Amino acid sequence: MDRKLNIPVADVLQEAGNFIEESICIKMSGEARDFFAEGDQIDSCEDLKFLRPIIGQIKFVSTNNDIIGYFKIESEIEQICSRCGIDFPLKNLLSFNQVFTFDNSEENLQINKNKTINIFPVVIQEIILAIPIKPLCKKCKE
Repeated sequence: MDRKLNIPVADVLQEAGNFIEESICIKMSGEARDFFAEGDQIDSCEDLKFLRPIIGQIKFVSTNNDIIGYFKIESEIEQICSRCGIDFPLKNLLSFNQVFTFDNSEENLQINKNKTINIFPVVIQEIILAIPIKPLCKKCKE
């Protein structure tokens, strides 16, 4: 699995207001640690187990020198109920925006020199942030 999901954005950068829409399907069934190389910045993701591919829609819109990404992502990971201790599937439907720039301030949010954007770290980070502090299975929520 290539951990770089590069979306070409050269056409979007031509003029402010240009946009592209992309559908994504990231096949990450199994242990998340299998998809990261040593030294990757996403350490808190190692124990995630994805139950099905990450799917979604992305719209990239150009501003003057930046690109805004509008993401709608769906994922399903295995979690352990904090109350009863059983494994259960946790489905997340996420909507978020992210600004990408040529500035070198943060590597994960860069437009690469070949005018592509690697969305993989951004998507994984948002999935991690959506996990509840104390996840509960369906039975314990009742």
